[in-house]
Amino acid sequence: MKRNKRIKRSTWIVIIAIILVAVLVYVAFFTADAVWDRDLCRTDRPCAHGGADCDRNEDCLTNNCVGDIGLKYGFHSWIDVCLCREGTSWNEEKQSCI
Repeated sequence: MKRNKRIKRSTWIVIIAIILVAVLVYVAFFTADAVWDRDLCRTDRPCAHGGADCDRNEDCLTNNCVGDIGLKYGFHSWIDVCLCREGTSWNEEKQSCI
């Protein structure tokens, strides 16, 4: 009696499904969006203009944490971003809004 050395079609489907799940898990936890969701802006490490994800004004060099505007900056909608207040602009040399 010869054994069939070919892998069954259902086995290939399971293997491909496992690979796809592994890729999705990697994308969900190790891409930029996942990083932004970890409060990179903190009082002890404040972000400059355009930095994310802040929780309070003190988390920003701009002293202005704007909530839920991530979509404007290429992040998820719930991401909070440090921005200069209206009428001011970011000065890279001084690291502040003027």
